[in-house]
Amino acid sequence: MKVSTRAFGGGCITNVGDYAKKRTCNASSANQLLIYTSNRSLRDPSTNKCLTAQSYSNGSKITYTRCQPNSAEQIFSYLDKTKRFLHIASHKCLDVHGGNRTDLILWRCHGGINQKFYIPSPRTGGSDDHGNNTATPIALKSTTRGRIEAAGSGDYFKIIIPSGKRGTLIINTTGSTDTYGSLLGGSGAQLALDDNSGSGHNFRISISVTAGTYYAKVRHHSPTGIGSYALVSHFVPDDHTSSRIAATSINPNSTTQGRIEVAGDVDFFKIRIPSSGTLVVKTTGLTDTYGTLLNANGHQIASDDNGSTYSNFRILKSVSTGTYYVKVKHSSASSIGYYTLISQFISDDYGNTRSTAKPINPNSTTQGRIEVDGDVDFFKIQIHSRGTLVVKTTGLTDTYGTLLNANGHQIASDDNGSAYSNFKISKSVTAGTYYVKVKHSSALLAGSYVLVSHFEASYFVRIT
Repeated sequence: MKVSTRAFGGGCITNVGDYAKKRTCNASSANQLLIYTSNRSLRDPSTNKCLTAQSYSNGSKITYTRCQPNSAEQIFSYLDKTKRFLHIASHKCLDVHGGNRTDLILWRCHGGINQKFYIPSPRTGGSDDHGNNTATPIALKSTTRGRIEAAGSGDYFKIIIPSGKRGTLIINTTGSTDTYGSLLGGSGAQLALDDNSGSGHNFRISISVTAGTYYAKVRHHSPTGIGSYALVSHFVPDDHTSSRIAATSINPNSTTQGRIEVAGDVDFFKIRIPSSGTLVVKTTGLTDTYGTLLNANGHQIASDDNGSTYSNFRILKSVSTGTYYVKVKHSSASSIGYYTLISQFISDDYGNTRSTAKPINPNSTTQGRIEVDGDVDFFKIQIHSRGTLVVKTTGLTDTYGTLLNANGHQIASDDNGSAYSNFKISKSVTAGTYYVKVKHSSALLAGSYVLVSHFEASYFVRIT
């Protein structure tokens, strides 16, 4: 492409003895060709040198030096709205010198005409088979022949995702030419790029997209290379979005069908929890799934791979009121498949933490239930004098009990100290706060129980 300016009679950026200058635009001048790379540098394909700021001060001349990946002196961000090239490191603009009206320099950004530069848009101009500038419209599912006719040139293709559609867009080339591909948004902003992810030396890009206009750019990997290729486009509609922002809303107790349509696809689901309790999410089916549970801020709070049958995931998590997200993907980054997502929410009779413990009297009987496997119930007992505290459960559920002090440190525990595999704890205590933690002896089972608490104070008799 040629980068032009209308300042001082107009012209194009030209390599003159490795100095960047403004010269009259000439269609046959190789020293006016520039490639705006994915690293935001301006590269001369004939010399493989890039526009470089010699310093960060006003008036610093722009020269052509050997391209260095991610070199701060060579990074210029093109601002399409103002037509300016902003030098990122100095925060100054590319400028046609106001004195000699030919040299390119860095200068404080002011928006004048000598800081406006025009680059070919993928939507206008051009006369190539597919144009360095004019985008060739192609269907979502199509194969299009193309050729890089000249060193440093590229072909543009226009792809439209219809209104209301979302999914995965896959573009790749086939053939013996070593291609390099980019996907651009409707404004020309780069969304993805690839070199050799396809077969041989072909590029392959797979990206989640929504309705809108996109542009595929194909060029040769080598700045001096030419060759023929075939561009293949394929669009796979998504059943559930790959974005947390647009996640599919499901009920806390629901069954939802899903599919990993393409390799690397992920599905997001949104669940609104009305109260504290236990949330169980899992998949069923023959697809090897991997699941992640995230909070409202998108932070992971649980994940699982093979916690259920047939390599399905299963997550069980104590939750409070709020919004949660479930992320489903295939355990293999290269595989696809169908699944069924099952969500189950069980309101908890008693809290799962000391902070949410149920206060009970030292002498009391309390009904309880381990609602789901892995559930725990906490109870809080206030003791007012020295004595012996006995806590136990009755019933047919195999319980395990723990007694903790006010700081949450375990001071006693028991598994089968009472009849029918119930626990029983007897402990000498002093005045203070204590917590009883009740769970099933098996991490995989649930069941009902009755918690019995009995306290007997100790009395001292003084003999005088």
